[in-house]
Amino acid sequence: MKFSIQRDRLIQSVQDVMKAISPRTTIPILTGIKITATSE
Repeated sequence: MKFSIQRDRLIQSVQDVMKAISPRTTIPILTGIKITATSE
């Protein structure tokens, strides 16, 4: 699968989320980013 995304929007979104979460987590699965792609 290939997809395209506006880099600046992705970076801004990730930065917004990082402000709300703890930098240290005891659950390893919470250290990644899940991207859900749809046909829209």
